[in-house]
Amino acid sequence: MSAGLDIEVRRAVPDEWQAVRAARLRALADAPEAFGASLADEERLDEPGWRRRVTETPWVLARAAGVPVGVVAAVPEDLHPGQQRLIAMWVDPGHRGGPVAGLLVEVLCDWARTASATGVSLWVTQDNARARGLYERLGFVATGEREPMVGAPDVTVERMQRPL
Repeated sequence: MSAGLDIEVRRAVPDEWQAVRAARLRALADAPEAFGASLADEERLDEPGWRRRVTETPWVLARAAGVPVGVVAAVPEDLHPGQQRLIAMWVDPGHRGGPVAGLLVEVLCDWARTASATGVSLWVTQDNARARGLYERLGFVATGEREPMVGAPDVTVERMQRPL
């Protein structure tokens, strides 16, 4: 999918593991508190590990002028059969507020439909009004399910979902 401004958004293929890795490492360096993984752990993952990750998990990559500027992935939602859970969402600070985040989510939702998912869900911190607003504009609704954030038990996250 392309949306002007020379932005391309599509599912990554295994040979693009380096671009996915670069985006993921930038995400972890930019906002370490937003993810359940650490930069140090992800930096240690080798080429076969990244290729396996991109092969086994749908990663959607956004590029502007060929440079990765956003990434998102999905995993099956264990407690809600038939749904996929959006994970690892990140947009380069220079592209926040533009079309990249919405395009990433739409491409991921398109993939989920082709995988016969009935919905897509995500967990967002309760105090992240900007992210919550984005997800609401994209059709996600709060479920009321809350829990402590992995790795930061003093932070509460809430599940949002979007039917497909």
